[in-house]
Amino acid sequence: MGGAYRYAAIDSGTNSMRLLVEGSGGVVLARRATVTGLGEGVNATGVLSGAAIARNLDCLRAYKAELDALAVTRVRMTATSAARDASNGTAYLDAAEAILGVRPEVLSGAQEGALSFAGATASLDARLDEWHEPRLDLVVDIGGGSTEFAVGVPGHEPLGVWSLDV
Repeated sequence: MGGAYRYAAIDSGTNSMRLLVEGSGGVVLARRATVTGLGEGVNATGVLSGAAIARNLDCLRAYKAELDALAVTRVRMTATSAARDASNGTAYLDAAEAILGVRPEVLSGAQEGALSFAGATASLDARLDEWHEPRLDLVVDIGGGSTEFAVGVPGHEPLGVWSLDV
């Protein structure tokens, strides 16, 4: 890849929204985590509350201002359990897209687990265990609306991913 770039990733989870901006050479330009409570009450009602949506959109507006100030050239936004499970999740995604200019991708539980595994094991090597077999790692991602279990060898796709609504 040639030339300078600035990429941003935004994760809209059940309890928090996270932002990572990376520049050329892998330099981290911004990293934020904001407790926004998108999934507040969604288990009981099956819908995202107006207040929860408003908090998340306010956070997204602040993140968008930071992206503009940093001259970000590409953005990817994902949404997880709360947006995936709520009957009005599309309304939230529509509003987020209007702010950001990019449609948030709703991750399946399996996708969420695989990405958690990749992130958690990215800096690990595939060392051999005491039996000279590739070491298997288990990553448990305890989220606000779901918990993912992923097992595999660092640096490779997980061998198995399980997502539970707990």
